[in-house]
Amino acid sequence: MRGILLYTPGHSPYTDTLIAYGLAYALRDAPELEIRGRGTHYEVLVEAEIEDVATCIRRVFRERAVAELRGDVLRRLLAGRDVDQALRALEDGGLLKYLYELTEPGHSRREGRHGKGSTFKLPLMPLAGKYLHTDLTAKTKYDAKQYKACKWCSALAMLGLATGALTLSFGTSRVVVLFSFEGAVDREYLATFFEFLESLKAEREEGRTMLEDLRYSLDSIPDRLLAYSLTTYLSKELVLVMSVAAARWRALVVRFDTRRAVQVRGFQDVELNSVIGSLEEIIRLDEEEGTDTWGRLGDLIRRLMRRARARDSNAHHALDSLTSLFDFLASRRAEYLYEFARSGYKAFNRSFNVYGLCESLLRIC
Repeated sequence: MRGILLYTPGHSPYTDTLIAYGLAYALRDAPELEIRGRGTHYEVLVEAEIEDVATCIRRVFRERAVAELRGDVLRRLLAGRDVDQALRALEDGGLLKYLYELTEPGHSRREGRHGKGSTFKLPLMPLAGKYLHTDLTAKTKYDAKQYKACKWCSALAMLGLATGALTLSFGTSRVVVLFSFEGAVDREYLATFFEFLESLKAEREEGRTMLEDLRYSLDSIPDRLLAYSLTTYLSKELVLVMSVAAARWRALVVRFDTRRAVQVRGFQDVELNSVIGSLEEIIRLDEEEGTDTWGRLGDLIRRLMRRARARDSNAHHALDSLTSLFDFLASRRAEYLYEFARSGYKAFNRSFNVYGLCESLLRIC
């Protein structure tokens, strides 16, 4: 068996990250698998035949993605008919031709705002709308023509949304978080990442979720803090694998309102490498010294999130405290720890004893 190299189409960082994770999930059992992020697209290197890739995509979409896309979290983002169309596209003979086209870069040049295909749905490409709102403070105007993509690009992006994205829901709000990267990741990262997502799925099916505090905080904390907070919910194994990968990590965070038609309400591209590096050092110090700074840090972040969504005059201090804490983890500058403790002290009416935690965190400076 020989290896093949597939190039994601090059539609946008968000869309191509979806497609890369969709392909990776479908091919996760292949003997050799590597994903390389190139900024504008990804390269998927796998030891398989094109026919085997097509078979894996069809099977995984049918057996896993359809149920996820029609489930409580994602069904407000994509209509049932969109899922049915994607399923039909993958079952027809055109998938093989499409995959052969991906063995060369530049597939998206035949599509886009002036190309052929069907309109890309907003959850698969937030830039496809007339306006992109970024943090609710800026908007960029685009040509009113809709962005077009072929049905196989749409189907693979749906596969990635179902199997490789973290989607948080609260009321009619949906926030999709993608871990994008430049550099290379191998099967170890992909296996650990998908195992983490499977654990979230199992918890959800049991009626509980470790992401509950994040979910309830969607309307009270900004997307940058949301992305940072999410890293503290990752498994220790996943943080360690991400920290040693030959990749630079970012979180792509898109906020959707699904009250009527799906609308994009915010987009953030958040650098994660510095925070991941700090969390990795905390985990290693815990292992060496038999401490639990990781656990105490996670508990405190959840406590601050709960306080930040309270409806009283001191709640904003909890948000300030969270911001300073992650500024510290991103920079390792001790003055941010002081601001973190001072704001937390105000948020909890002086009932905020974090001296021991701050002492432990200072060790990573």
